[in-house]
Amino acid sequence: MLRQSIILAAFAAGLFGVTGTAFAADAAAGNKAFEQACSSCHEVGDWKGKSATDLTTMIQDVVSGKTAHKKAIKLTDAQIADIVAFLTAPK
Repeated sequence: MLRQSIILAAFAAGLFGVTGTAFAADAAAGNKAFEQACSSCHEVGDWKGKSATDLTTMIQDVVSGKTAHKKAIKLTDAQIADIVAFLTAPK
């Protein structure tokens, strides 16, 4: 629960322009992380309409092994927040 709260706070801080590296989600970094970790199997459009909370939970579940996935994915909490920022950014 604490981990989700931290990630949601990081995402919210990025959305509302709070400065400071500890909580600033970075959509550009998320694009790069998505390309490296996800794009071999997924397209950005696969996640259209998903909320930031749902995306965060889904990615965390894959990273932790809770959800079966084609390959193991290793991402930090910051990378997850960045990917979520990228996927939910206005296009």
